[in-house]
Amino acid sequence: MAVGDGGIPPVTSVLDNGDVPDNLAAMSDDEATLATLGYKQEFKREFSAWTTFAVSFAVMGLLPSIATTMWYGIGYAGPAANTWGWILSVAFIVCVSRMSRVSYATPV
Repeated sequence: MAVGDGGIPPVTSVLDNGDVPDNLAAMSDDEATLATLGYKQEFKREFSAWTTFAVSFAVMGLLPSIATTMWYGIGYAGPAANTWGWILSVAFIVCVSRMSRVSYATPV
C-alpha cells in the first residue's frame, strides 16, 4: 500500500524476513502495525508506590510557592493584581487541561 492511497503506510519491521506476528488476521490495522514494529497494544492504568510518592511530593511544593507568589504580588502590585493574576492563571490552566483531555483521547 502506498501512503497516498488512503491505506496504512508501510513500516520497517523489527521481525526477520518472512516472520509475521501471530493472529495477524484477527488484528486490527493498528494492532498489526504495532506488532510489526515489535510492540504489543496495551494501556496500563496503575500507579506504583514511587509514582504516588512523587506526585504527593510535587503537590507539597504548591502551598509555599502560592504563598511566595501572593506575597510579591501584594507587595509590588496590590490585591487587584493578585486577583486578576489568579483569574488569568485559572483560565490558562483550564485551557491546558482541556487540551490534555483531547490529546489523551486521541490515539497516536
